[in-house]
Amino acid sequence: MRQHQVEFKESIRRHASHTAPHPLDQQSLREYRIARLENQTRFWSRFGVTQSRGSRFELGMEIPAPVSILLKLYLNGIIDDRDLRSVNADSALMD
Repeated sequence: MRQHQVEFKESIRRHASHTAPHPLDQQSLREYRIARLENQTRFWSRFGVTQSRGSRFELGMEIPAPVSILLKLYLNGIIDDRDLRSVNADSALMD
């Protein structure tokens, strides 16, 4: 297993208790995205979500559990863009 993957798993275990299981506030997600000066395509694509679906999430559509988990980890600083990029790169290699 690559060192980065080991560090990631250890980070998840360390911070698991800090990630409260609460529904994400769609308005806050929108405000966060805008504060980062990111359009919907850029923001949501890092989580494997299309722009149109991300827009629906921001308007109140329920966010599926896998996306919700990634968002919580990302917003709590447990994972970052590098982690998400490496997972996407690894997935592309398996296709």
